[in-house]
Amino acid sequence: MNERRRFIRRVEMLHALTALAAVGLAMMIWPGERWTGVLAGVLLGAANFRAMAMFTERLTSSTTAGGRNGALALLVGKIMALIVVIGVVMLILKPNPIAFILGVSLAPAALLIMAAIARPGGAAGQLDHAADGSNVGEVL
Repeated sequence: MNERRRFIRRVEMLHALTALAAVGLAMMIWPGERWTGVLAGVLLGAANFRAMAMFTERLTSSTTAGGRNGALALLVGKIMALIVVIGVVMLILKPNPIAFILGVSLAPAALLIMAAIARPGGAAGQLDHAADGSNVGEVL
């Protein structure tokens, strides 16, 4: 498994754990059916992240201009589909908007946390070294 897929897998695992915690917490704290908004947001956020990761991988791994244009078209289509799905969810399911936003925002939060923890060049806390031996990632 290459580094990119390992990173995406870690983000998905962190998102799954935070999603379980958020839905469970919402079920305990919020009376009634507000927790369904968190659940709907979590599911939509997970599907959105998965599609974004898949299309971005296609975009970055494509060597031809046609392949890149196709991947960009898929990304634009995904964004338009996401807007439609959010509208349908809000009109049909009528979840609590705050709970829904909380659920959707867990996927980007998991991505930011994993990006802060994992560094592309190696383990967390390890400095990046340039060709001349200087510490590129060193904080002064």
